[in-house]
Amino acid sequence: QDFKIIVWNAVKYNLVATLTSHTNWVMSCSWSPDGSYIASASSDASLKVWDTTTYSLVSTLASHTDWVVSCSWSPDGSHLASASHDKTVKVWNVNSDSLVSTLKSHTEWVRCCSWSPTGTHIASCSDDSTVKVW
Repeated sequence: QDFKIIVWNAVKYNLVATLTSHTNWVMSCSWSPDGSYIASASSDASLKVWDTTTYSLVSTLASHTDWVVSCSWSPDGSHLASASHDKTVKVWNVNSDSLVSTLKSHTEWVRCCSWSPTGTHIASCSDDSTVKVW
């Protein structure tokens, strides 16, 4: 409930960084495949990207109209998918900070999303009791 992301060293068990910029609960976070970035999803309806060298905010991706509850990096690290209570999955180009696509088919909150290992598909699950593969 403090709207923060806490980064810990899992080997030494010490605090590495505290990331603050969200204005509501952080619902999910995900490391980029190469470890250079962290993406965070929040109930403030935004997705944020953080540099893991400086632990500074790189970009804010905002197009959802309700809580963003899940985020997933494409295998090559060039795109993010985000799942939201607005019943959509959005696909973002991280290099240009631009919205690529809005996937609409769920009839209830979308709870999670995940890229396929090849980066050719995204799976999403929803409170409408479906899993969709895009």
